[in-house]
Amino acid sequence: METILSGLLGVAVGGIGVGYYFYRQNSNLYSQVLDKQTIIKLIKEHMAKSEKPKRTYKKRTNRKYNTKKKYERAS
Repeated sequence: METILSGLLGVAVGGIGVGYYFYRQNSNLYSQVLDKQTIIKLIKEHMAKSEKPKRTYKKRTNRKYNTKKKYERAS
């Protein structure tokens, strides 16, 4: 009878220890995820507020294209 009670007590203490360990691990991971999500949110807000750069190039209308084929068949 004593062995059964001591076995149940050991299982209970072990279960509480494992539960506490995984609770701490889960809270650490949750805080890291929140930190990453906060950083991503701040970056998106900053990008939305900042002005987008204007295009500095113009389309060329007088461009001469090379009419020679890139790969010619050997004859």
